[in-house]
Amino acid sequence: EDIDVLFGNTADRIFNRDDQMQWVENSEGNSKGYNSRRSAFWRVIKRVSEYYYPENWSSYIAWSNVCKVAPFNGGNPNDELYYAQLENCQKILEIEIEQLSPRIIVFLTGKNWVDDFLSYLNQENYDQAIECKSWGKYKSTAYLIKNTIMICSEHPQGKKENLHSKAIIDIINDLK
Repeated sequence: EDIDVLFGNTADRIFNRDDQMQWVENSEGNSKGYNSRRSAFWRVIKRVSEYYYPENWSSYIAWSNVCKVAPFNGGNPNDELYYAQLENCQKILEIEIEQLSPRIIVFLTGKNWVDDFLSYLNQENYDQAIECKSWGKYKSTAYLIKNTIMICSEHPQGKKENLHSKAIIDIINDLK
């Protein structure tokens, strides 16, 4: 029964829904519970996505945490938890990419984490950037790995979101 709730064919299933990302829009402005408007991460994702898809932007994106296990009370895994799950997370991400077949992936994780994933996806060889845009003291860099553009950038928390979004949009436009 629980499997049907997760993966079944009914409208209330949790996975593989046509509106899989609708929750991000639905939670905008929530006064109780999660409010995606308070998240710099979702504001940058929305700004970039709306540039290309002004209507129903959330139906054109997918989201996945590169680390699948995090502290119960929130935040990112510490080094011990990160490295304990890294190999499995690399394999999971590779399968997610194969299944979804995106043309463009945007990593908002910072260089420290993304290096482990990009080098895995490209058999330890991804040092050839195909595009790079600076925004303030940060930069967003694109790589072509297995015919997918992978844009690596910082997590947007506490950073200039307009400049950040523009850098990502400029990279995408330059590479289209």
